[in-house]
Amino acid sequence: MILSKIKWWLTLGSTLAFLICAFYWKQTHLESPSLEFLSDLNFLDQELLKKGFEEIKAHKVLFLGISRDNAHHFPVMKKHIEELGSCFQDYRAIFFENDSTDATKMQLLEWSKTNSKIEVISQDFHLEKRPSIEFLAHCRNRTLEKMHNKIYQDYDIVIVLDMDLPYGIDFRGIASSFYQIHRWDVVTSNGVFENKKMYDAFAFRNEQFPYSRTEYHKISHSSYNSYLRSIQKNYSPQEDLISVYSAFGALGIYKRAAFEGCFYSSEHEDCEHVALHRCMIEKNNARIMMNPAQMIRYD
Repeated sequence: MILSKIKWWLTLGSTLAFLICAFYWKQTHLESPSLEFLSDLNFLDQELLKKGFEEIKAHKVLFLGISRDNAHHFPVMKKHIEELGSCFQDYRAIFFENDSTDATKMQLLEWSKTNSKIEVISQDFHLEKRPSIEFLAHCRNRTLEKMHNKIYQDYDIVIVLDMDLPYGIDFRGIASSFYQIHRWDVVTSNGVFENKKMYDAFAFRNEQFPYSRTEYHKISHSSYNSYLRSIQKNYSPQEDLISVYSAFGALGIYKRAAFEGCFYSSEHEDCEHVALHRCMIEKNNARIMMNPAQMIRYD
């Protein structure tokens, strides 16, 4: 009798989690333009999405991000992070901010005061702009250093995301990754622009497109721009997960173990995500995927 009651409550809890998270778009999309809803994802199977949200509810998530002069996008990002975080068993977030000249610093610090789940590291270097990719890697590593604090040890999922997304995140794309959680250690997004073409070629590497700009110039006399255009093709959200050496697309989901012994860095001003993911593969045998259905709009 007791066991059956426990099972009943667990089933009810997962169903409520799905109802709250999986159907929020239909309600809030009509009321609030700040919550993302992509018609491209309407094909996703509701039963599989339910499994995805049930899987999400079994994990604790830690959000990591860096921010500079993102005040314009802050309301959208704040709402999406808090809404997505509430779909998990629990959530926390760590953000590193530097040298903002708009309201970003104030917004983040105020958020951390009103929401105890948010931690903000703020440091000014008196720089007009971020001087290099290596500096960007340093900023990201400040959040990784904090991630290793004891208070975050039981957060088994890490979501690294950009803080300047104009539309936010369609949670169905996230759920589509979680119902396939057995297939990946890292799953990145299909960040799109201009007629749904994949945007983030800087972070993207796979068997077909393995080269950085520097590496490409060493092995080819043809234009790098044509190579870039080949990378920035349309990946239909109905495609299967794509195995990659590296990708990002504005948001990456990581099993915490993938970070073991790895940090961001940059060689020859190559993308900091590439070096991190190379380390994850070499040290931890990480399976890195790009999910075409985990679609995020850049414009």
